[in-house]
Amino acid sequence: MHPDSSFAVLEAIDVVIDRQWSTLGAPGLWMTGEERTEIVRIARSRQAPVDADDPAAAAASLAAHRAATITADTVDELESRGVRREHYVEIVGVVSRVAAIETFDRGIGRPARPAPPPLPGVPSRHVVAAAKRRAGWVPTVDAISPPTALQAVPPEAAAQEALHGALYLSYPGMADLAAVRGLSRAQMELVAARVSYLNDCFF
Repeated sequence: MHPDSSFAVLEAIDVVIDRQWSTLGAPGLWMTGEERTEIVRIARSRQAPVDADDPAAAAASLAAHRAATITADTVDELESRGVRREHYVEIVGVVSRVAAIETFDRGIGRPARPAPPPLPGVPSRHVVAAAKRRAGWVPTVDAISPPTALQAVPPEAAAQEALHGALYLSYPGMADLAAVRGLSRAQMELVAARVSYLNDCFF
């Protein structure tokens, strides 16, 4: 790839990542800015802190550090402790975005970003009426799959899609088997498959 093309790709990625990072501390549908920045802190920690008295912190710790151990029973138990499934979806959305952004930054040799500041405001508590429990563990609008897993919290679903498009391919773009973004599509899939395997992602 020509150096100018590489710079253009990086610049486009940075626009998305910078915007996403700055909004992580904003109130969401189910968490305040302070609560979301605490989820960010847990996601960034090197160990797996678990506050036995805070089920949201436990959910974040599991998603960030032991995702492969989460089962349907885990989500049921978190719900029984007060983390409704939409709240859990928001936690997973925040944790996964932090992981993606920090992995990208480390991969290109950047230092860690300053923590996003908590922003004032209250969560909207908006419930997506069309999101229902289907075969999966959380409510979705469409059939359950990785691209639909965050649909019960539309801002997280939209953020995931934007980040996915910047770091990999947009969902429509995935239909293009001849896509080239520095790597050919076959090379991209080889890297993705290997990384997924190492991260215990079995999708």
